[in-house]
Amino acid sequence: MAAFKKAMPGAKSLLGSFSFEWGQNAAHELIDQGIAAGSIVTAADVIALGVIAGVQARGYRIPEDFRVIGFDDIGVSFLAHPALTSVRQPVDQMTATIVEMVMESVSGVAAAARNAKTVFKPDLIIRESSPRRPV
Repeated sequence: MAAFKKAMPGAKSLLGSFSFEWGQNAAHELIDQGIAAGSIVTAADVIALGVIAGVQARGYRIPEDFRVIGFDDIGVSFLAHPALTSVRQPVDQMTATIVEMVMESVSGVAAAARNAKTVFKPDLIIRESSPRRPV
C-alpha cells in the first residue's frame, strides 16, 4: 500500500478483505462517492471480480466506464465478463525457488550467491476489462 500511495499520491484507496463481496461493496462505495468512471486496481482477482459485479449492478460498463485490473491471474479470471486483466505471478518459478531453498536448508548447504531477497517479475495479462487502446 505504501508503494501504491507513493506512486499514485492522488489516487483513492480502500482497504478491506480479500473477497468477492468486499469487491462489490468497494465498487458501490466508490459510486456512492460520486465516482462515475476510472481505473480500479485491486490486490487480488477475487476482489476485482466483485468490483466488476458491483459496477455492473449499478448500471456502469466495463471497460467503457470503469477499467478493472486484478492481481494473481487465477484460473477463472478469463471467464469473467468481460475477461479480467490481471498481473500474473510466475508461480512455477516461485515454487521452484522455494523448493530449492528448502532443500538447501534441509541439507545444510547454503547457496553463497543467493540473496536473502529474491525478486520475481510478474506479467501483465491484458484482457477486455482493461484494454490497451482507448474504448
